[in-house]
Amino acid sequence: MTPEQQLAAEEFKRLRGVEPFGPFIDLLASPELMTRVSALGEYLRYRSALPPKLSEFAILVTAAEWQQSLEWEIHSPIAMKAWFATAALALAGVQVITAARIYGRVNFLPERGPTIARVHRWSGRLAFVCTLPVFFHCVTILGFQTPDARVAIHSIVGTFLYGVFVAKVLIVRDRSLPSWALPTAGLTLASLLLVLWLTSSLWYFTTVRFGF
Repeated sequence: MTPEQQLAAEEFKRLRGVEPFGPFIDLLASPELMTRVSALGEYLRYRSALPPKLSEFAILVTAAEWQQSLEWEIHSPIAMKAWFATAALALAGVQVITAARIYGRVNFLPERGPTIARVHRWSGRLAFVCTLPVFFHCVTILGFQTPDARVAIHSIVGTFLYGVFVAKVLIVRDRSLPSWALPTAGLTLASLLLVLWLTSSLWYFTTVRFGF
């Protein structure tokens, strides 16, 4: 890679948070062209005069008409991700409520016992499963991005999610830790999921569409 190409690739990563991908790799043959096309794409995607709903619709229609698989694969799963994230948050809420019942903090659920414990465990497992498609799409296609405050917060919080999840699993199995460690880890994990939902699914439902 020439110094000009290296500089163009670094500028691309600074603006988008990921290494050049797809057609931008070929465009690196002309670093200036790649930089200008990238800046144009970033402007049309995030800073155009079109409202978000119309912008997303225009992208999908154009991608389908021109059979542009890259753009279609990037944008078409967004609705699916929003609903998977919503399901994960709802299941995390079940985990928090059942944990509160297990610790005797709430009384409106059935008595503590095998049923509550089973619901608590399976809601956590299902919540984890629901995050996997979202994680795969974010990491392999979108990457770490910081075009605005909302996306930056989402990207930063997302990098901590699975670390906190692993910490919670380890705390569950370590009986030597203080009693407050597990509730703290659980609430932290649920809070991260809430922030991720607020900066992604809620934004999608309120600015793009509520549906698929």
